[in-house]
Amino acid sequence: MNLTLAEAFEALKASSAVLVDNGQLVVPDLDELTGQDNNTFLTLRWVDDDGFEFDVYFSEGRNRVVYVEDTTMKLEDDEGERATLTLLAPCPVVSLLRTGR
Repeated sequence: MNLTLAEAFEALKASSAVLVDNGQLVVPDLDELTGQDNNTFLTLRWVDDDGFEFDVYFSEGRNRVVYVEDTTMKLEDDEGERATLTLLAPCPVVSLLRTGR
């Protein structure tokens, strides 16, 4: 299923974290959508096990339409690489305790 960038952006805002296709758990750093192709709306930052720092940037122009399947979305970073992000939703722990789940 394809979503507009605005729809995908709302899903990213609702997620608590994402799993990048390399298995890295990252809290997405979101900026506002402006409608400008060169606007960076998403940055993913992490440090791998060897201590290397990674910054991956996603701009609007490369992601006007976003493919989504279940909890994953595919975005194109500013270097033209495709990234699969699995969105993780916040877990209402208190609600779970109250319902006995």
